[in-house]
Amino acid sequence: MKKLLSIGLAFMAIAGVSFAQVNNGDTAPGFTLTDMQGNSHSLEDFRGQFVVLEFVNPGCPFVVKFYDSGYMQKFQQEVVDAGGVWLAVNPTTSSHNDYMDDEATLAYIESRSVQVPWLKN
Repeated sequence: MKKLLSIGLAFMAIAGVSFAQVNNGDTAPGFTLTDMQGNSHSLEDFRGQFVVLEFVNPGCPFVVKFYDSGYMQKFQQEVVDAGGVWLAVNPTTSSHNDYMDDEATLAYIESRSVQVPWLKN
């Protein structure tokens, strides 16, 4: 899992993602969100597991590049195959320029063969 974490951090650094201060041992704030298929996902359900929270906006140029190439889906599967949990969270709301309704979002994730839960904000 350390190898995957290193790859992920390197990837995110290349993508220009900045990180807030995170301390080992801190408890992440809880949440429960629903995925595009109507299933509920609570962070508490994954206690003790390696969890990747990907905040994804389909209109972002980096998201376009890495999802359209299939790289992100490959990386997601590597994490899941190694025993991790990957949750994609779309934080856009109806007031955002890149907002997609449920029908458009489902078409997007299906056309790109996304296999991880895609959570609605």
